[in-house]
Amino acid sequence: IERYLNDTSVYPSLFINDHEGRKLRIMKLFINAHQVLLFFEPLDTIYLIELGYNPFASMIVENTQDALFVVKKKEDEFIYVEANAQARQDVGFDDHSFNGLNPEELLGQKIGKYISDKFNEAYTDFQLTTFDIEIPNKSSVNHFQVKIMPVKYQQEIYLVCSSRNISQLVLAEKKLKETERRLNQTIQQAQIGLWEYNFNERKLTMSDYGLVIMGYTKEQFSKIRPSKFDLMIHPEDRSKILKGIELILQDRSFMLDETIRLKRYNQSYQWVMIRAHISEKSSDHQPRILSGVMIDVQKNREIEEKLLESEMKYRNLATNISDVVWTSDLNLDITYISPSIQRLTGYTEDEYAQLKLTECFSEESLDFIMRLLQSELAKEEDETEDRNRSVVTEVQYLNKEKQPVWAQINATFLRDDDQVPIGILGVSRDISMQKKAQDEITYLSYHDQLTGIYNLRYYKEALSKYRVQKKLPLAIVMMDVNGLKLANDAYGHAVGDQLLIEVANLISKVIRQGDVFARIGGDEFAILLPSCPSYVVSGLIERIHQLMVDKEVSNIPISISMGYAIVNDDGEVDEAHRIAEENMYRQKLIDAQAIRKRLLTKIVQALFKEYPHEQVHAIQVSFLSMRIAELIDSNPEFVQTMKVAGYYHDIGKISISNECLNKDRLSQADWLEIQRHSETGYRILTSINEFGFIAQMILEHHERLDGKGYPKGLQAKDIGFGARILAVANAIDAMSTKRWYSKEHTKEEIIEELSKGMNTQFDEDIVKKVIESDLIDEYFKFKIN
Repeated sequence: IERYLNDTSVYPSLFINDHEGRKLRIMKLFINAHQVLLFFEPLDTIYLIELGYNPFASMIVENTQDALFVVKKKEDEFIYVEANAQARQDVGFDDHSFNGLNPEELLGQKIGKYISDKFNEAYTDFQLTTFDIEIPNKSSVNHFQVKIMPVKYQQEIYLVCSSRNISQLVLAEKKLKETERRLNQTIQQAQIGLWEYNFNERKLTMSDYGLVIMGYTKEQFSKIRPSKFDLMIHPEDRSKILKGIELILQDRSFMLDETIRLKRYNQSYQWVMIRAHISEKSSDHQPRILSGVMIDVQKNREIEEKLLESEMKYRNLATNISDVVWTSDLNLDITYISPSIQRLTGYTEDEYAQLKLTECFSEESLDFIMRLLQSELAKEEDETEDRNRSVVTEVQYLNKEKQPVWAQINATFLRDDDQVPIGILGVSRDISMQKKAQDEITYLSYHDQLTGIYNLRYYKEALSKYRVQKKLPLAIVMMDVNGLKLANDAYGHAVGDQLLIEVANLISKVIRQGDVFARIGGDEFAILLPSCPSYVVSGLIERIHQLMVDKEVSNIPISISMGYAIVNDDGEVDEAHRIAEENMYRQKLIDAQAIRKRLLTKIVQALFKEYPHEQVHAIQVSFLSMRIAELIDSNPEFVQTMKVAGYYHDIGKISISNECLNKDRLSQADWLEIQRHSETGYRILTSINEFGFIAQMILEHHERLDGKGYPKGLQAKDIGFGARILAVANAIDAMSTKRWYSKEHTKEEIIEELSKGMNTQFDEDIVKKVIESDLIDEYFKFKIN
């Protein structure tokens, strides 16, 4: 210890053993040239040692970087009794001593009072007191760390003090804290969690944001046992982490970088990116600390999964949709095409990419596409053109069998960052069915649905076209089918339609290529013959007439009335059309009556041929009607009228089906069909002028005076007299004939039934005339067996 005291070095320590073998550390502190303090650790014992004068010790005390000063208590205050040069410099007493001053006098009331309190605390407790304090100077504020050690010397207590200027250290700590704050803020904003694993202690430490990511509080996390750390990793990801740690232990420079799932406190899994490396090694170069970061990538992963799902969806969409998605360069060389090209053309993607342009499109479409591309590229010179524009057009692809396939293309330019076209993005849609439907619609819009020839719309457009083209002379032939209404009334519209179809078929055989043959109305047809002189038209009309000789449809003779006119000048078209119509109608008037009589004869012949009993019935009713008329009115004209009416009274039955007329038992629907025959007969006869006078009788001959007849349910006063005669005549013949619903009646039974029906079914006056005469006897003699 003596040698240690005489050593002029301040800092080295001396280690000795006490009488119990405990190791003690002795440190010395020179107060001045005559005194030195010895500090014993860990006994915290202080000795003040008196030395002889030692100039080196004085030199050391005066030049040390720490401020050293001694304070003693005098009366109720503390005064400074000794201070080295650094202490004087710190308080601004560079050139003279501040011995004898108290803290308030030296440093001011506020700071001095605080220091005096600290002196008193050390003095009273008689133990080491340490504190930090800020003392302002002229330009800044200095920070000091002060230590106060009470010492007894010659029965008096002294406070031996040291003070170190820690301003640079405080500033550095502030900067460090600010740096840490900014770093933590950056880490928080970057959503980065920091963690460390101590291999020796098997301790995992997590930063605040790391805990946020994991959903733990510090307390919750501290309770996790080290053996459970691996259970926080998703089972599918553990092998990646274990393999990474194994590589780290093998290669200290290896950086672990994995994206894994960690189990949160709520047992859900969180996607995180883990990066780690060995940050500290032990003295034997073994890994001690594994440091790492943890980045929350849950949202990114969800976005990736959605993007992957979206990619798969759109990939599947591109694969499965019928539309073909494609890209090409500006030379139209394919750079991508979706698998649906196979559905459109029969080629696979690879096969189609190898084709030449001439093998992809029809010649006409390829020429159109190239012209369209050049046109669109030329538009790029115009800065006002929309750079996002697209073009929609229709082209013909060629399929694997070299057959054209219609497709609609929607295309736009692919552009670089400077908006310069570098390629084409397109979508092609198969529109073959639409095209087919469109063609069908166009066909239907220009063709008559029944006959298949052109319709009025096409006829008018052709007339306008020929007017412009001036293909003169232009012949216009107008035609009207005779007897169509009669055919419809007698046999129904199905037969009338068949008549029109047959007319169209016959005329189509004789017209020239380029002629326009159209149905322009219900029973009207027309032919336009460009560059056709009059003699050619006459020959055509004659051939049409020859074709129709002896031609029939359901016993209806085919007959048409025709008229024509020639256009020799552009201005004559409308006038020629009018003249052709007039000529046609004039011919129809000439032909009409003869044709209708012929048609009526054919209808009657057909009815009687199909149903011979109807002919017998017609003759017998005709006889009865004529004789009844003679009983009532001897006017020969009236008698003849009733004879004709009786013969044709059931002509409307031509429209009733064979099945219905030949049935033994009739259903309600059958009765309704039969009851319509009087209306049909009326329509047939009104179309022929000569028979129009009996049509009303035919319509009403099944009406009853009590209003229970058909078809109109007329009352007595509304039923014509001729119809009443027909009703009685028809009833007599019906009762005298055996039917499935009635036996054959005798004369007496017939008279009895007629008498019962007076004023309900039959006219009383007519029945009395019949009963009073020998008409029924005459009828039985006339009746055809």
